[in-house]
Formats: sequence, C-alpha cells, structure tokens
Amino acid sequence: MSTHLIFVYGSLLSGHYNNKKFLQKVKPICKTEIKANNYVMFSLGKYPGVCRIFQQDQKGYGTIKGEIYQINHETLKLLDELEGHPDWYKRTKEKTKSGHIVEFYVQPNTTSDFYIENGDWDTYCIQNNLK
Repeated sequence: MSTHLIFVYGSLLSGHYNNKKFLQKVKPICKTEIKANNYVMFSLGKYPGVCRIFQQDQKGYGTIKGEIYQINHETLKLLDELEGHPDWYKRTKEKTKSGHIVEFYVQPNTTSDFYIENGDWDTYCIQNNLK
C-alpha cells in the first residue's frame, strides 16, 4: 500500500478541529517548517492559507511551521476533498527543514491582507483566541 508524507500547517495540526476528524489515529512524524522566501501564510478566519508569492515586497513571506504525517492513499483522498484539491488548494511538493520531501496544500493566490508573518498558525490562534 502506498503512503504519502503530508505537511499540515492549519486546522489539520494536532489539537485543531480537522486533525480530530481526519488524522486522530495517525501520530505526527515531527514538527518542522518549510523555509522558502516565496511562500506566505495568511488568515482566512478559522483556518489559514498559504500561497506562493512572486513579489518580494509583500510582508510575511518565508517560514511555514507545521507537522508531517505519513498517511495512506484513502486519507489523502479525504484531505484532497477537504482542501478542494485541485480547484481551491493545490497539492504541491516541497522540502522541509527536517529534510523530508512532503506534499502540502497551497492556494494559487489570495486577496487577504491578514498575513501571519511568523508562519505559525498555533501561535496565531493562541494570540487571537481561535483555538
């Protein structure tokens, strides 16, 4: 059976509502980050988005903090449905700081001005009473 390494950074993180629905039976491999100066995290209210940017003058680009899970193909299909892949979020591959090549969900673009400059959804939720 094939498995996938998936990097999660928002509502699928440990302790968040979608983790309890989709990843509760799977333990994270590790906490890590994707560090690339062409990604930005932003708030969409109850969950974040990440998009690739091409203008270096935008604030908040750089690090996206999250967790890696090893999941089966059936779980990946459920996550694709949750994230609206390939219409809303697109699954892409990237190398993490821990050295893992992972798949994660990225939006093609955003009109949000609510950038999360440190790329840490957990901290943002605590600071804004969202957790």
